[in-house]
Amino acid sequence: MSVAVQQEARLLLLSPASTVVCMYGSDDIYIRNPATREEIALPRKSSGFRSTVHGGHAVAFAYLPSVGEYKVLRVFLSFCSSHQHFRSEVFTLGSGRWRQKEGPPFWVHDENSAVVVGEAVHFLPSIFTMGLPVSAVADLQDDDNEAIARFDLKEEEWSNLPLPGIRHFSQDSHDDVLGFRLTRLGGSLCMECSGPSRVDLWLLEEEA
Repeated sequence: MSVAVQQEARLLLLSPASTVVCMYGSDDIYIRNPATREEIALPRKSSGFRSTVHGGHAVAFAYLPSVGEYKVLRVFLSFCSSHQHFRSEVFTLGSGRWRQKEGPPFWVHDENSAVVVGEAVHFLPSIFTMGLPVSAVADLQDDDNEAIARFDLKEEEWSNLPLPGIRHFSQDSHDDVLGFRLTRLGGSLCMECSGPSRVDLWLLEEEA
């Protein structure tokens, strides 16, 4: 089966050795095996969500070695009866359907923010979508909107991780605006805080 992929589609790779990739655009998600040229288009959403989807979606793709499954996580904002709701769905390859899950504890950054480490996906909150003035970073508080959202793909549950010490970074910075992003470094979750004159990296140390 051949699928026409939107030109602005993004590509998610599991690892350099993986033969399966995930591609997604503003509405559609595709799974592709370049070696066999097989492609599938995932259903657009679960039948249970009748509300209007707004603002795009964040997508993550991962292989879970503990259960031998590929999973796709989709996070989006929907409107129903004039109320907005944070939603998420999980698709296990081979199941043929999306499963509705609780939404994230806050709206997450949907631009290149989803980082898979182990069997969990991590997102920055939407306040980090654009660069933040140093004064705004210094005023950050430890509440649910200023944490890292974590989705356990095996248990299919949301939780929060605390942000690293970015306030201390801002106090020492000579830059006016700071940028933030999540990445994976040496198998660990890494948060990068950068400005024109300096870059700091924080690595998450898992408890033994």
